[in-house]
Amino acid sequence: MICAGQLALGGGGSVWSGAFDDLLRLVPPEFGCDELIDWSAMEAAWGVGFPSDYRWFLEHYGAGSFNDSLHVFAPAGPDQAAVAAETEGLASGLAWLREHSRGGSGTPYAAYPTQPGLIRWGTSFTGDDTFWLVSGADPDLWPVVVWDRGRTEWITHPPGMVELLRQVLTAPVDDRAMSMISSMPGRPTRFVNERILDSLRDPWPDLPD
Repeated sequence: MICAGQLALGGGGSVWSGAFDDLLRLVPPEFGCDELIDWSAMEAAWGVGFPSDYRWFLEHYGAGSFNDSLHVFAPAGPDQAAVAAETEGLASGLAWLREHSRGGSGTPYAAYPTQPGLIRWGTSFTGDDTFWLVSGADPDLWPVVVWDRGRTEWITHPPGMVELLRQVLTAPVDDRAMSMISSMPGRPTRFVNERILDSLRDPWPDLPD
């Protein structure tokens, strides 16, 4: 694991470079760590690649939380059992949602490896979940889908999880559709990698007690 002081920051020439630069400015990865993921092994385990902006995020920030409220996961794997547990668990959750929703319309989506199907990459303190809709060979073209638990609706966004994070971080405080990160007016948002969370005496100093 390589942590913040050793990271080479920047967006490079990626199509996402503007969103990368904005995220680095809005939430510097002071407590980020490179997860050092073997992406070739992950692709072999999952049967698909992962979006380039997600790989960039896990190299600069890693798996962890924004203000202890929006958590970004590293992918399960690369062993097949971990991948199967993740996809089967999501399939069960979607089936439960479908069964218990009014009229059986709780979700229009299946879980990957069905295509189009969902892979989850994040969750919020309010019970919102964030996914990619795997729909084609190019991961950079997968839409981002959000399950808004409070409004009990699915919201589809254009491709780009880092772009969605940028929008969440810059949205007005009263924008309920983007209220996935708890914050206080005028206080900075912090990201803390889950691997170093316990080593910090007060990881969330700018949040209310």
